[in-house]
Amino acid sequence: ETVLDARAWPLDAIRARELGDPDALREKLLRVRARKQEELGEVAGDEGEILRRDEVLDRWIAAVGGVAALVTDDPAAWVNGETSIFEGAQGVLLDEFAGFAPHVTHACTTFAPAERLAAKLGIRARRLGVLRAHAVRHGAGPFPTEDPRIRPRSDHNAQNEWQGAVRYGAFDAVLARYALDVTGPIDGLVLTHLDGPTDTWATGWESDPAVSFESAAAARPILAATSDLARDVSLLLQTPIFATSTGPRASDMQWAPGRCVHEVEVP
Repeated sequence: ETVLDARAWPLDAIRARELGDPDALREKLLRVRARKQEELGEVAGDEGEILRRDEVLDRWIAAVGGVAALVTDDPAAWVNGETSIFEGAQGVLLDEFAGFAPHVTHACTTFAPAERLAAKLGIRARRLGVLRAHAVRHGAGPFPTEDPRIRPRSDHNAQNEWQGAVRYGAFDAVLARYALDVTGPIDGLVLTHLDGPTDTWATGWESDPAVSFESAAAARPILAATSDLARDVSLLLQTPIFATSTGPRASDMQWAPGRCVHEVEVP
């Protein structure tokens, strides 16, 4: 909704550089509030009453003021001799153009935004793809390997009325390969959640593996047993794995800077 509003009313879109400007924020928020009140009408109920309170605007403006100190458009401040990490907000299968519409986010979730920043800084970024050892989808959409018996040991995601259920399934090599094709060449993979169910994975689909909304919705996965998912994923995808994770703590990471956990020969 935020992105759609920004496209429809670009002059009212709040930018990071404005977080430290209370007057500019208030002016935009008042216009947004008036429009939302007109859109919602009486259906807003109690939330509509909250929306009309000026103190809500004041509290929000004060809260984001602290974030303003962390925002800068000075490239020199971004790289100070230490490692900088650019993290994607969503997975590739939720990308606005590469995902399965309409079950997508209205944003680019590939490396492209980070690479534009890296180019501005004059640095070469290492491209790492992060994958869970199982498949997960929050809400509706095609999910070939969905299996209600598969659950991670812990997950901060939870069912809610807006997104729906959190769904899990076996690792899907077809969709992983599709994500790699979308993003282009990468330096390696990071495979997480290896402390969960990892003894079964999908090595392919029974149907034509050409990925689309229709093919994914109708796909019947080819499941296989595995005793070393990281090794098998690396070999099948012909992509080195730089790190693995078996828990939520930093100490649960197996990280090998400059080399790979599983080396593969790419033909």
